Amino acid sequence: MKNFGKCLIAGLILFSTGLCAFAKDVSLKADPDKVIIVGKIKVVFDEDRDFIAKTRGLTEKEMETSDGYTVPYVIDPSDTFGGNLTKYYRENKTNYNNGETFIVQVRRSKKNRNTLMFRNPFEMYFYGSGKSFIYLPLPADFDVEVPDDIDAIYLGTFTYYITGDNFTVNEFERVDEYDTAQEELDHMLGSHCDMIRAALKTVEVDAK
Repeated sequence: MKNFGKCLIAGLILFSTGLCAFAKDVSLKADPDKVIIVGKIKVVFDEDRDFIAKTRGLTEKEMETSDGYTVPYVIDPSDTFGGNLTKYYRENKTNYNNGETFIVQVRRSKKNRNTLMFRNPFEMYFYGSGKSFIYLPLPADFDVEVPDDIDAIYLGTFTYYITGDNFTVNEFERVDEYDTAQEELDHMLGSHCDMIRAALKTVEVDAK
């Protein structure tokens, strides 16, 4: 896990300068050795947005960029040297505008091909800048079981209500927008792909 942690940090550093430089288009397709993950992140911030720009030293040009978020890598205990992590960032569009549906694809773990382990937080970039990002923690660490005959899962819409100058997550909700997500997935793939609603199984993680 220590080696994996180092690889994860290296991957996240890629986003330290902001979202825009790394935006890209990708082409995904159903694959028995991979799982497509669909969902959406929405951040509602009820404070003065000018405060962000002033305290983070953003220029007027930077303030013209939309807010965005990144979709983190799903932990794979068998990915000892971070090879799948590298492929994840190379093969996926992981940067999305706030409120935009994300569609990413991960490789099934060799250790347990039917389980996806969600442990890492999303990252929110106000004005799309690395100068003004915050972590959006998952509601809990959770696993999702994915049978062999399933190519795509739907997580839902995660809405974070952020308040205060210290960007506190005041409230969180998960909403089902399955039909819209299915339409967007089919549109991206160019054909229909059956997608199941993910059952989030909360797990206790050893702090060590």
